[in-house]
Amino acid sequence: MNELQKSILRTLAYYDVFRFPLKEHELLTFGSFGGHKEDLLRELSVLLMKGIVREQRGYYFLTDTSPSHIESREVNEIRAGAAHKKVKRFSRIIARFPFIEAVCISGSYSKGVLDRYGDVDYFLIARPGRLWIARTLLVLFKKIFLLNSRRYFCINYLIDSDSLEIPDKNIFTATEILTLIPMSGGEVYNSFLRHNTWAKSYLPNRIIHTANEIPTKTPKGIFSRFIQFMLKGKIGDRLDEFCFGITYNRWKKKFPLLKEEEFALNLRSRKNVSKHHPRGFQFRVLSTYRQKLDMLMVDDEPVSVVA
Repeated sequence: MNELQKSILRTLAYYDVFRFPLKEHELLTFGSFGGHKEDLLRELSVLLMKGIVREQRGYYFLTDTSPSHIESREVNEIRAGAAHKKVKRFSRIIARFPFIEAVCISGSYSKGVLDRYGDVDYFLIARPGRLWIARTLLVLFKKIFLLNSRRYFCINYLIDSDSLEIPDKNIFTATEILTLIPMSGGEVYNSFLRHNTWAKSYLPNRIIHTANEIPTKTPKGIFSRFIQFMLKGKIGDRLDEFCFGITYNRWKKKFPLLKEEEFALNLRSRKNVSKHHPRGFQFRVLSTYRQKLDMLMVDDEPVSVVA
């Protein structure tokens, strides 16, 4: 196989991990190749003739993939569309919390789907030195007012605006970065993209969601302004340190079987970042992806979990 054919298979293999068959234009925008559409269609037809790739109703997938994934994707797209108003409302609520500078949608919803039992994931950027206060307030809101429901309020990744570069550089994180949907904090979001231009090397054709139509800053309410004013000095520094310590120690006790390297990857907890993926989703995705590449004998693609 030539390099373009291998790249097509890599793209299909990656999304096959999520049971997500791709349309023609998605093969181009999610692919690692920098070629033209005509080149893609030519090599795709070769793979179809060889029986390595299948096509049904405008979707492309690997031969050993179940066509039922098409129906699943379409149902999940309808479910995501039905949730749109709620997602916008919760995004506005999050943006008005103290010390939150940018709100983005990540995870499956940013790809246009929402599983029956899935969550809407948020990627947040907080003010430096106040990340753990912001996270604690959001968690308390979820527990008290949403009865701990994660469905439309899954806060699993926060960074501060002084630490915008993502350290894990691989196909998983690149895809998540370039499919983020910015909901507020356009200026901070654009700065985040500038700090992570490396992601384009994985998806050179990806058109990034624009932040031009979202507010640069979301106006805070009286309560948020009061909290930010009261916690702008040493009291805020100490409270943020306290919130960090409480959460870090609780996670250590809750997940005692995690090795140090697993904890560092899946529950990255520092003053400038809070990442809560205790089930090791990134590792599982990349491991499954690696297995699929091996089965396809497309084994020259480096798949690292951590940079």
